Amino acid sequence: STVNNFFVLWSVRDSLSFRRIYPLLIGAAFGIPVGVYLLKALDAVLIKRGLGAVLILFSSYSLLKRGEAGIKIGRVWALPAGVVSGVLNGLINMGGPPVIIYTYHKGWDKRSVKAALTLYFTVMSLYKIPVLTGMGLVTWRAVKLMLLLIPIIFAGALIGFTLFERVNRETMRRITYSLLLGLGITLLFR
Repeated sequence: STVNNFFVLWSVRDSLSFRRIYPLLIGAAFGIPVGVYLLKALDAVLIKRGLGAVLILFSSYSLLKRGEAGIKIGRVWALPAGVVSGVLNGLINMGGPPVIIYTYHKGWDKRSVKAALTLYFTVMSLYKIPVLTGMGLVTWRAVKLMLLLIPIIFAGALIGFTLFERVNRETMRRITYSLLLGLGITLLFR
């Protein structure tokens, strides 16, 4: 994901704003080590099922609701969203939902949402890699597989860039919540 994020960052470089995401990053910086610690202590299957249920409920609600989110949330929610995202990222490598929900409820345009999410995920990946490596959870086999996948990641990013330009914010919102719903169903029943 780190390699892919660098490709995407280039495509939205004109919309990047570190100011928008630094509270999310601060929260996640505290949450990731907690999540990695919990990875060794908790039943990850139970956590995945709980997250799956929450995603199904929230995404279903968001898809049934037409148009923009009725609730615009303030910056005060960035730190808690970052902490929860960090814990989930460290625990089950799925820290995206809290940050996605936060950014979609800010009322930003689609390019700003994409830029904020990509910058957040890039910084978190760069932070998480040494944490996982330090805890002995990164293997040479995984690194070799990642290197083999770079051309496929690049091709997928190019397709994504093209599709992104063709959809409006509402369509992007519906696609995002549909994907979160699918992820929730997968987590709950797998």
